Amino acid sequence: MKKWILLLSLLFARPVLAESWSLDTVLRQVESNHPKLRTIGLIEQLAEAKVTEKEGAFDPSLLLSTEQYRYQSPTDPGKAKLADEQLAAVQIQDVSGWKLISGYRRNQGQVKSPDSLTGQSGEFFVEFKMPLLRGLGVNEKQTALEQARAARLQAQATGRLLRLQTMLGAALAYWDWSAACTEWVLLQRNLELASQRAIQVEQRVQAGDLPRVDRLEAQQELQRRQEALAKGERNVQKAALKLNLYLWNSQGQAQALPQAGLAPLLLPAEDAGQAKEPSRTTVAVASRADGAELSQAELQALQSRPELVEIQFQKEMVELDRRLAENDRLPALDLSVSPGLDTGPKSIGLTYKIGLQLTIPLATRSADGRLQAARLKSDKLDLDQVQEIQRILTEVRDAASMLNTSHGRLAPALESYKLARQLEEAERLKFSLGDSTLFLVNQRERATLAEAQKLIEILADSHRARATLSAAAGRL
Repeated sequence: MKKWILLLSLLFARPVLAESWSLDTVLRQVESNHPKLRTIGLIEQLAEAKVTEKEGAFDPSLLLSTEQYRYQSPTDPGKAKLADEQLAAVQIQDVSGWKLISGYRRNQGQVKSPDSLTGQSGEFFVEFKMPLLRGLGVNEKQTALEQARAARLQAQATGRLLRLQTMLGAALAYWDWSAACTEWVLLQRNLELASQRAIQVEQRVQAGDLPRVDRLEAQQELQRRQEALAKGERNVQKAALKLNLYLWNSQGQAQALPQAGLAPLLLPAEDAGQAKEPSRTTVAVASRADGAELSQAELQALQSRPELVEIQFQKEMVELDRRLAENDRLPALDLSVSPGLDTGPKSIGLTYKIGLQLTIPLATRSADGRLQAARLKSDKLDLDQVQEIQRILTEVRDAASMLNTSHGRLAPALESYKLARQLEEAERLKFSLGDSTLFLVNQRERATLAEAQKLIEILADSHRARATLSAAAGRL
């Protein structure tokens, strides 16, 4: 039996010089090394790459062409005509919709209409095109670019949501692990008591001081506590595996399972000594959330929760779609101005082309449908925002309520635990003096363990609630 207990102790013991892990230590490691948090930068870089892609629609371009013609003469059938054309120009287009082309062209021979013959040295020209109604300041390419820029908000919101979820998951796993390790320490203490008592009862039975049935009672209790300790060991392993999902090293590799000896005890300091762990770090109840803190948490949540930023991004996207749909309902009125300078022999000097083109749509059902859809989406997002605000505020208030409830439960639970421990010690003393039974001693110890387990759960709940409140306020 002692050998079995020793093996378990070696499995769960921490190094002598090791310090207990604090929550801040764990969260710093999670923030530095967890793969999900490392992807946040990649998500933001992907959004920037999308912006660069949409900006590419407005990149300047160089136009180079050369063509030769041999075609049927329209005025002298049966005879061929020859012409050649060269063009070199730079084209620039702006997000507001205007386009500028500047370059040189040379058209020689019997040039086909609508191209024009130039002087032998060619023509230098500038061509400026600009929409005056539809497409001015709002167009498909401009809208796609603005939507890509707005997507940066979504990338930031996605990253912050990933961080909040990951950090909260790590904090909850940490407190589950601490609670499981604390309970295992108490179960180990209970098993050691039962083991020592079994030896004492055996000696007293052999001396005739106790009936033989007490030997059976002691052995049964020993087996029961061995089973409870095995279950507690499994709980520690399960909690350690869950916590280990958040523990990675700087090389992106999962770490070894955290040892139970590194977990702080969720017990008052004097009770850690009773559990034969006087050097272990103990953790008190988390601080209470008063009215001022609750109001501050609600305000922070409304200002920083990524879910609300996501809705704001969706609203911006819908607004851009609405503006584009409204613009597409307008007539198209396009201005074109192209001055030039014809040079060389047989040139005419100044050239120009000025024109206006008006297109009036007789029906705008496509734009009307998109405009109606944008308005309906906007109304839906307003309702979603109201619902999301209420959900977030409820999360904040629920976490604060859980935290304060833990405070309210702590004092009576702690007092009940202390009284149970005193009754347990008194019952053991009575049993040693022959004024009690082994059955009562076992019952007292079980009652003490139950009170301790309840106390551990209350303390763990308070820290879970504190972590949840910080996450709900968007500040974890």
